Amino acid sequence: MRRFIICSLILFFAGTASAGAKFQFTLPGLQAPKDDNVDGIRFSLFHGKGKNLNGVDFGLISLSETGELSGAAFIMGLHRLTGNMDGGVAMSLVNVHSGNDQGLNAAFVNKVNNVEAGVDHGRLPGVLA
Repeated sequence: MRRFIICSLILFFAGTASAGAKFQFTLPGLQAPKDDNVDGIRFSLFHGKGKNLNGVDFGLISLSETGELSGAAFIMGLHRLTGNMDGGVAMSLVNVHSGNDQGLNAAFVNKVNNVEAGVDHGRLPGVLA
C-alpha cells in the first residue's frame, strides 16, 4: 500500500510538472521561486503573497494574500483574497475575501463579499463587517 501511495504521488507531480506546476515557499521577505503566479503548491510560513494561485495554498501561522484563487487554501491564520475564488475551498481561522467566491468558505471568522455559488460558513459571521 505504501508503494502505491508513493508511486501515485510521483505520477501526480510528474504529470502536473509538465503542465507548468511549481512549488513555492514563502517567508516574510523571501519568495522561492520569485513568481507572483503559482500553478501547484505554495507553502507559507508567517506570510505569503501572490497574484494568482491555481492549486493548493498551505499556510502555517500565516497571513496568506492572493489575488485570484482556483483551488484550495488551508491557512492556519488569515486568508486574504482580493480577487475572485473560482470553484475552490478556503479554510482558515479568518477569511477576508473582497471578490466573488464560488466554492466553500469555512473559518472561525468569515468576511466575504459575495458567495455566488457555494457555502459560506463562519462561527462568528459579520464580526469584521
